[in-house]
Amino acid sequence: ARDHLQNERYVEALASARRVESAATLLRFQLSKFRLGEEYRRVFADSMLAATEAHLRELYDLLVRPLRANLPGDHLVVVPHGDLHHIPFAALLDGERALIDDYTISHAPSASTFRECVVNSADHDGTSLVLGVPDEAAPFIEAECREAGRLLPDATLIIGDKVTAGALRKHGSRARYIHIATHGDFRGDNPMFSSLKLGKSRLTLLDLAGMNLSAEMVSLSGCSTGMNVVVGGDELVGLLRGFLSAGARSVLVSLWEVSDRTTAEFMGRFYRSLSTEADKARAVRKAMLELRRDNRHPYFWAAFALTGKYY
Repeated sequence: ARDHLQNERYVEALASARRVESAATLLRFQLSKFRLGEEYRRVFADSMLAATEAHLRELYDLLVRPLRANLPGDHLVVVPHGDLHHIPFAALLDGERALIDDYTISHAPSASTFRECVVNSADHDGTSLVLGVPDEAAPFIEAECREAGRLLPDATLIIGDKVTAGALRKHGSRARYIHIATHGDFRGDNPMFSSLKLGKSRLTLLDLAGMNLSAEMVSLSGCSTGMNVVVGGDELVGLLRGFLSAGARSVLVSLWEVSDRTTAEFMGRFYRSLSTEADKARAVRKAMLELRRDNRHPYFWAAFALTGKYY
């Protein structure tokens, strides 16, 4: 929590990594059931929700409950390790109450990276860049991008085949906000070749390495854009880390495959909140809570994670 325990050192032993990994694996299995189609979800909706919430309660008991008495602030910066990088902390349950009910939450790949995101000032001109690559599998991307272009300040909107690495380099180098709505391809076998689908090509980590994006925030609106591999020293290799390395102060990603309809709804609510709320973590929290009112299952509202500078 910000400004709390600044002069104190606090260490608390939590659960074994094996128990956490087991619970996280079972949670991912429940979330993966959404790939089985609407008919399956309609028949087994109650049991899917009950099983998912059981795993979220277990993870809360393992990771949060031992620390809860020492978390009196209103914001949590989670610096995860290993398998924790892919856990939706916002949805962890203390009984019926989720962690997002009591805190705003953001993430950081490491304490040193978080410091860089906070200390370094964004060098932008106040404009925004919105890139979208719709297709048959994601027909709501164009509507999402047009809404984002309407809500973000002084936005340049580029749709379809005109979305290129050159367009990102040209219009994104001075943009305050960058929104990219497309499919992400995470290569677990070789994360350096993870990429985003562009109009007629792909944006890879190697492309990002040659860019200077001093944006206040980059939103990656696509399936599993937050997926990364954890390598030596718990450093991340993946799209999220690539945008941070390119200079973005914060990156908003999805932790699992969410329907483009749900993603479009989340992003619309998030940007409407951001227009009146300077704190990005609060805008994320508000959008999550609004989505949860329409559908209790965390699959629909807890997939989105903010990394880096949150205010």
